[in-house]
Amino acid sequence: MENSFPEWEYPHISGLDAAGIIEETGAGVSNWKPGDKVFFTADLPIREDLLNTH
Repeated sequence: MENSFPEWEYPHISGLDAAGIIEETGAGVSNWKPGDKVFFTADLPIREDLLNTH
């Protein structure tokens, strides 16, 4: 696989992920509670017009 972003150092962390601990929830929230550890990872589609292909 060609390196489309040669200026990046690998492994590269793009900053699209998040993690934390829930501090409080709103009314009606039943799936999470304070103290739960949560994370999010983005799975963004690759747009060919953003790739450095030369």
